[in-house]
Amino acid sequence: MASLEQILSPIKKLQGIQDVFLYRESELVYSFSDIAVDENLKATVECVVNCCDVINSSYGADCVNFTYKNQSIIAQKFASGYLIVVVDSFFNSKLFGIACKPILNKIERHVFCEQAQTNHSITSVTKTEHVSSINHKTIGGCLVGALIGKGGAGKVYKGIHINMGMKVAIKVLTPNEDDGDAIQRFVQEGRILAQIEHNNIAKIINLGHESGYDFLIMRYIEGENLESILKREEVIPYSVALSVAIDICSGLQQVHNLKVVHRDIKPSNIIIEKDTAIPILVDFGSVHHINPDQEETKKGSIIGTPLYMSPEQCMGEPINQTSDIYSLGATLYHLTTGFPPFETPTSMATLMAHIHKDVVPPHEKRGDLPVMFSEVICRMMNKKPEKRYQNITEVSAALTNLKDRKTTNLQKVVTRMMKKKKAGSTTQALKIKKYFDEM
Repeated sequence: MASLEQILSPIKKLQGIQDVFLYRESELVYSFSDIAVDENLKATVECVVNCCDVINSSYGADCVNFTYKNQSIIAQKFASGYLIVVVDSFFNSKLFGIACKPILNKIERHVFCEQAQTNHSITSVTKTEHVSSINHKTIGGCLVGALIGKGGAGKVYKGIHINMGMKVAIKVLTPNEDDGDAIQRFVQEGRILAQIEHNNIAKIINLGHESGYDFLIMRYIEGENLESILKREEVIPYSVALSVAIDICSGLQQVHNLKVVHRDIKPSNIIIEKDTAIPILVDFGSVHHINPDQEETKKGSIIGTPLYMSPEQCMGEPINQTSDIYSLGATLYHLTTGFPPFETPTSMATLMAHIHKDVVPPHEKRGDLPVMFSEVICRMMNKKPEKRYQNITEVSAALTNLKDRKTTNLQKVVTRMMKKKKAGSTTQALKIKKYFDEM
């Protein structure tokens, strides 16, 4: 098998490349750098990766070109990490994308082991073994398989429950002995899910600590998340989007009954199950307990996904259930219009837009959406929490009313048809108007 140096050498040969880093499975595993690889360099690379993660989750960008500490950097995301290059200011980023395509699969197939024969390798044996040794191991009575997802709180693997013979999703906390808060949030996620029995909420099977790993075992959902569907279809049909939102409201009702806020409602956290078409809300790693006597989130900290965060969430202020209502409104806005509520060049600008700008009504983005729908969305996304719907039951009722009514942008349709000179068109317009007047 080719070494990492052999796999990555075509990139190093590109004119303008100053340095190459490979960040995989939460570890800096390779560098062409001649400088000493110390904790400062590792921390710098991790900061770059964190920035790229935010941009990727917010805008879906797999390749990011930006400046960090006066260095021009290009970061290319692949399944389990980032390929990061430091370039000069005249580097053609298109060349990087072309050069990356044939080698990214090779990187994924490569067995990351200790490269003792080369002084370029900086693999940490203990940490890498801790990450990779979980594959094909048994945890919580389940055989761990392939990595299928990664987030701030940990990694998610596909697995098989040995005794039950069923597919499961195994979420494993990223090992960090110094982060007691992360372990507390991880356990809290499991305990909250254990209290919820609902078709539209991910079902937990087990929670525990075994062989050095904190783990959550959930029922594996065979399906596709709404973010992926949006990328392929551009928009979700209005009636389908309403049905999805109503079902999610039903699940959120149980969540909110526990005095808990999900805090990260977005298209990628809603999976449409393949066989049943049931929408399922996942990823409770950012949940927040509403407790006026004890603020869980540190003042000034911001948790969530910028494209869908409420203004109070963007400012790091205390939140309640109305914050989830805002995020659900922003998600429904994106599903039906094909655009997020605010499109800006940076995450910070998006946060500022949520705080200060009024959202453009959905029917102004897509003329076939009803005005009444815009009114519901704009109320869900009101800047002031007290002016939104105050509970998820009210939201569900408003969305159900929209779904039950045979509504359309009547005024626009009738006006357009009335302008036509043909008698048939005018007659039909009058019939449509009469039909809606009688409702």
